Amino acid sequence: MRPLLHLCWLLAVLAPPAWAQEWAGTVKSVRGDVVVERAGKPLPLAVGDRVFPRDKLVTGKDSRVGVTLRDDTLISTGANSQLVVAEFAFDPATQNGNVLLSVLRGVSAMVSGLVAKSSPDAMRVTTPTATAGIRGTEFIVEVEGGE
Repeated sequence: MRPLLHLCWLLAVLAPPAWAQEWAGTVKSVRGDVVVERAGKPLPLAVGDRVFPRDKLVTGKDSRVGVTLRDDTLISTGANSQLVVAEFAFDPATQNGNVLLSVLRGVSAMVSGLVAKSSPDAMRVTTPTATAGIRGTEFIVEVEGGE
């Protein structure tokens, strides 16, 4: 019995906080052909679907998607774009967490949320050639070419 108790204690101590494993946001708008690549599989996206860390959002021609992250970060991604929600963690009680978004191709407009307002260094946006720290603002990222 004692080894089982030790195993349970070890799992509880080593497990990341519950908020670090949760969904990142919700799809608020979809127009055209939009999929999420999750675990290497493309899945169609619809309004109300959840987005998770490591999800890759891919829009087709004449398509766009709008997502609101749980910290109220707003993301609007245009046609022929690819955006990865690389990391997302948010504790609503403290408003602490981290956001890492990667724009691989196309255009994404963003309005930073509570994570960037609470801790400006905790939100970053990368492209194939640069990384930007976000300091609580609205911005547009455009990446030509890409995958």
